[in-house]
Amino acid sequence: MVALTQLRIPRCLSSEDAVSQSYELHCFSDASERAYGAVLYLRSRNDRRRQCKYRIAPVKAVTIPSLELTAALLYARMATQVREQFSLQITATTFWTDSMIVLQTLRNTTTRFQ
Repeated sequence: MVALTQLRIPRCLSSEDAVSQSYELHCFSDASERAYGAVLYLRSRNDRRRQCKYRIAPVKAVTIPSLELTAALLYARMATQVREQFSLQITATTFWTDSMIVLQTLRNTTTRFQ
C-alpha cells in the first residue's frame, strides 16, 4: 500500500507542439445500481486526450445488465463523436468492459438487434 502513494502516471490533456501520425482510442464503461458511465482516452506517443461522461441510473428499477449495456452504448456513441469531430488518424479503437453480459450480447449476431 505504501508504494501506491509513490505511483505517478503522467497525463497530458493537450499539447500544442506535439504531433503524432496516428492515435488509438481506448473506451471504458461500467455501471452500478446508482450510476453508469464511460470514459475515452485518445492515446499517442506524444499527446493524450480524454473525454468522460456519466449518467445517474434511472429512478425506475433497471437491472445491472441493462445498465451495463446502456453504458456500453454511451461509450460507442462517444467514440463515434470523437472520430467525427477530430481530424485525426485513429488507427485502432479498443472497447473495454468488465461485463460478460455486454460481451456476450455484442458477440451474439442472431438476436443482437431485436
